[in-house]
Amino acid sequence: MRAKQAFGQRGADRLKRWIWRYAVPFFALVLIAFSALDIGPAWAAHLGHGTRGTFTATSVSCDKSCFYTGDFVSTDGSVTRHGVGMDSGAPSHVGGSVPALDTGDRVDVFPADGGSDWMTVSLVLLAAVAVLGVWTWQVPLLPLRRRRAAARAYANSGKALGA
Repeated sequence: MRAKQAFGQRGADRLKRWIWRYAVPFFALVLIAFSALDIGPAWAAHLGHGTRGTFTATSVSCDKSCFYTGDFVSTDGSVTRHGVGMDSGAPSHVGGSVPALDTGDRVDVFPADGGSDWMTVSLVLLAAVAVLGVWTWQVPLLPLRRRRAAARAYANSGKALGA
């Protein structure tokens, strides 16, 4: 029975090690890539930069929160985008319109006041960079530093000199 438990624990430890070594950096890099795409437009909206206009909701999908899809038309009519999304600051019903800001995001427009997406994107990016930093320190760098320290200790012990 103990052998079975030990093997089960050993398997769980291997899985944890595999997740830490391979899955964590992969997902951290994916989060960094997507956050890097979204952080510029989100911060531009937060700072009030972009094309001002109106977002009109054409559809809504709700689960725990609602996400509105619709059309954006700039105030001067020079920019029209169809099928863009807006989650924070969206109208309360399909067909409703709200002032919006187009900052060049690939899929969304933002509320005229900028919304809070900048904060979420910034926190996700910061967390992913922090996780990747800890991973870099523990997985590739720490064993390397230990090997170098062991080699220095061996070289300084006199054994390497034939003593």
